[in-house]
Amino acid sequence: MAGNYYEALNVSANATPEEIHRAYRDLARKYHPDRNPTADAARMMTVINEAYGVLSDPGKRARHDHRQNEPARNFDDAILAAARDTLCARGWTLVENRDHEVILRNGSRQVLVALLPALTAVALARYRRLPDDLTVILTLRADGSVRGGPGKPVVIDLMRSTTIAGTFPDAVYEELFRVFC
Repeated sequence: MAGNYYEALNVSANATPEEIHRAYRDLARKYHPDRNPTADAARMMTVINEAYGVLSDPGKRARHDHRQNEPARNFDDAILAAARDTLCARGWTLVENRDHEVILRNGSRQVLVALLPALTAVALARYRRLPDDLTVILTLRADGSVRGGPGKPVVIDLMRSTTIAGTFPDAVYEELFRVFC
């Protein structure tokens, strides 16, 4: 469903476990396919069950609440996931796939790609110290200290589709990232 489970159960975000259970029972009585012959009943029952499954479990409810309160993070994650998928479809071999980093190889060429929602000067300094052949940072936001200069790493601002720091060592690397610039 990936929506707001509170809306699905028609309860407030500060509803007690008892209120959530009561709302679930009422909706289940209304939409259970054995009691409701409409075509939408089974679909509604699936939504209601999923919502109740999350909101009745304290851990799952806390994670749901956290995600609902961070719409910008969900947006960032979606953009960075799309960038990762785009890179992985460009014909290079995926060597490593970490949380916010991938390593791609094409023959003797290798590149570490960091996918960061926000790039700070501290993170940039960390990537400058890495011994990899080439490091490219794809970011959605870079603070003001991350600007210009040749060398390593290459920093691409995905929101503006521009390279804001570093240079590619050759046309093969440049072609891999052309889709973002």
